[in-house]
Amino acid sequence: MSFLSRIARKPIDLVENKVSKLKSQVKEEIEEAVSKMALVAVMMIMLCFAVLFASIALSLYLNEVLESSLMGYLVVSLVYVGIFLILFLARNKNIIFQKMKEFASYLFGGQNFN
Repeated sequence: MSFLSRIARKPIDLVENKVSKLKSQVKEEIEEAVSKMALVAVMMIMLCFAVLFASIALSLYLNEVLESSLMGYLVVSLVYVGIFLILFLARNKNIIFQKMKEFASYLFGGQNFN
């Protein structure tokens, strides 16, 4: 290779190296984000199972206490309906969304959660 062609090739090689480094960094960040999201999804599924079985256990316990075969389920379902109504009425307030964003940034960004 001639001296001029080597000089002309150096900036091209430099740009190619920077682009390949950038591609690998982006790929690593995407892999990390996907793995964190998968972990959070599994954690949420496990939490849903825990709430489901705790609700069933509480319903069965209330059935025993109230000496009924259905009142425990009714009480637990009314608690869930009450929680739903509170969240439904507060849906236009930014407080809930702000706290959810803070929690998400805590999970994914490592920032402090208040």
